Amino acid sequence: MTVKMFGTKNCPDVRAALETIAEKGLPVEFVNIDESTANLKLFLRLRDKAPEFDEIKKKGSIGVPCFVDGSRIFFDINEL
Repeated sequence: MTVKMFGTKNCPDVRAALETIAEKGLPVEFVNIDESTANLKLFLRLRDKAPEFDEIKKKGSIGVPCFVDGSRIFFDINEL
């Protein structure tokens, strides 16, 4: 199963993660939330329902990059 990464290329953390993924050849599917309304809605549904985002939302952050591996949601590329 391929890990999905939600993000926007406008975010420096996402750009850095994409560079690491490319350098290491990691099997990650990038879902650009800026690319389409459908991608944004998919991310927002995840963000609104998943408790992993609770602390992120309290800080006023967006929560990208966000990695989804099956039912596991995480934010640190080192967990790949």
